[in-house]
Amino acid sequence: MKCFYHPDQALHAPPTFLLRGQPAPSPEGPVRAELLPRGWHRQG
Repeated sequence: MKCFYHPDQALHAPPTFLLRGQPAPSPEGPVRAELLPRGWHRQG
């Protein structure tokens, strides 16, 4: 799998997303942009 990262991903913090057609709090946030690369580096 190829994974791509750009520092601008830290700016992605939507307040809501659609869940079954209704707005819901978004699980996406800047912390995810920090956690994913850490995991990649641990795995090699």
